[in-house]
Parts: sequence; C-alpha cells; structure tokens
Amino acid sequence: MKLEEFLNGKNPETYFDEKLKECKDYDELPRELNNCTCCERHKINFPIIGQRIVSKEYTTNYPKSDCKCKCPCRHMARHICREWDLIHEVEDIDTSTGDSEESDEEDSAGSLEDFIVPDSGFKKKERKALDRALDKFRGKKSHRR
Repeated sequence: MKLEEFLNGKNPETYFDEKLKECKDYDELPRELNNCTCCERHKINFPIIGQRIVSKEYTTNYPKSDCKCKCPCRHMARHICREWDLIHEVEDIDTSTGDSEESDEEDSAGSLEDFIVPDSGFKKKERKALDRALDKFRGKKSHRR
C-alpha cells in the first residue's frame, strides 16, 4: 500500500507531526512508512531506526531527474529516525579515523583536568593521596592494581 493511500486525504504534515511525537516509543518505523510501495527508488537505503542514515552520496541506477515520485515516505522516515536518535542520545561515531585506545585515554585524562580546581587547604599528605587517586583515574600504569 502506498503511504498516500494510507493517509486517505489526511494532511501529511499532521501525520508527520503525530509520528514525531510518538517516535520516542518506537522500536521500528510505522508499518505504513516501511511498507510503502510508491516506487522502487524509495526502497533503496530506506532508513531504519537506530542505524546510521545513508547519505545522498550513494549511486543508483535511478537518475534523480527520472524520479517523478512525490511520496513523502522516505523523507518522513529519515526525519523520524533523526529525531529518535536525538531523543535516545545516539552519537554518530566516525569509524574512518581509526582512533586507538591510547588516544581515548588521553582524552579522558584531559577532560578530568576540567573538573580540578586549585586548592588552598590540603596538607602535604592529603595532596599526595589525592594525586595518587588522580593518577589511577588518568591510567598511570605504576598506580594500577
């Protein structure tokens, strides 16, 4: 069934607004979007909740100028997936950089410094104990158990 047939005269914007409000509870996109049969082109790389949205840079056998389909199914699905990602705080992780664990540890240690403020009331023993604890958080191997 085509999404336009499912809407049966209902305003697509009203439908879209309703689905955006409900998207936090979704495990998958609404059936009417997933199962839309408007055209073959809209089925290619159709968005899926919780998965990275494929950019427009993909190549197909369907030149953009040949597509006459005006169905909003794919557009709505992309926006619902993006909203779901925002609500569930999904981060887009760039896997192409090949970051190592070591650089992650350096980032963590650097962010720890953001929370440390100069003190004026610690005695020498207390300062050493605090420094040892901070070294454990920073990942210094000589202070790990």
